[in-house]
Amino acid sequence: MQVSYEERDLNTGRLMASHLGWVKSDALGQRRRRSFCHLALRESARDTWFVQTDGHRFELFWADPGAPDTRPSIVAPQQSWLDVLLDSEVGRVWS
Repeated sequence: MQVSYEERDLNTGRLMASHLGWVKSDALGQRRRRSFCHLALRESARDTWFVQTDGHRFELFWADPGAPDTRPSIVAPQQSWLDVLLDSEVGRVWS
């Protein structure tokens, strides 16, 4: 089966990536899964660090999810996922 994937900037609608290819139909899934991790430190750690992936260099940092007005902002396409998580029952437990 021929499949395509497009990723667009949620703010502008601009096409960010496009892939076209072939896969066996039994290899296709019906849903996407997004995972988040909640980590608690037992020792001190650096406030920020860098990761190189997908052709980009990302600066990572620790953040307290807290109340919506104290949450850090992240890139627009990811912000909506984070808001859904933190506004859910699971997110309220973390705060």
